[in-house]
Amino acid sequence: MENQSLNYNEVIVVEGKNDEARIAKIFPNATIVTTNGSEISIDTLLLLEKMAKTREIILFLDPDYPGERIRTIITNRIPNAKQAFIPKRLAIDEKKHKVGVEHATDSDIINALKNLLTPSEVKGTLTMNDLFHLGLVSQADSKELRRKLSDTFNLGNPNGKTLLKRLNFLNISYQELEEFLYAKKR
Repeated sequence: MENQSLNYNEVIVVEGKNDEARIAKIFPNATIVTTNGSEISIDTLLLLEKMAKTREIILFLDPDYPGERIRTIITNRIPNAKQAFIPKRLAIDEKKHKVGVEHATDSDIINALKNLLTPSEVKGTLTMNDLFHLGLVSQADSKELRRKLSDTFNLGNPNGKTLLKRLNFLNISYQELEEFLYAKKR
């Protein structure tokens, strides 16, 4: 994905005008739709549904609660939307204490858009009990283990319940998780 030669058939969905400006600076030819914050309108949802009939939708929302809320709303309406995540620690403006795509570096934005999560036709069958047995929930080091897993698989910064949804969304198996965890312990 080269910055200037990017020719998207995709539509990148972001939260606000500052996010839109950052993406447009890096990818001037990109089609970008803003949700105008966490109060995504029915008109915006209908527009995205119409666009999804002929174009791919990429959700690139802030790594915070409102961003996750919007991601869930849109994904419920457009289940085949691709997902771009940026780790929260890479999207923080230290001076203003704000989180958002707009605060990430160009290279972090490019990386997030290179590593899209694509929904699997076949959904995974992991359970919360599986995550418990793997140490990804309800353990002293679960949060750190989830962070490492999320960084490796580019899953954002999910809590246990959201991690389960994303792993099943991608059809990641118990065996793949075991192999990842075993490699981390070596």
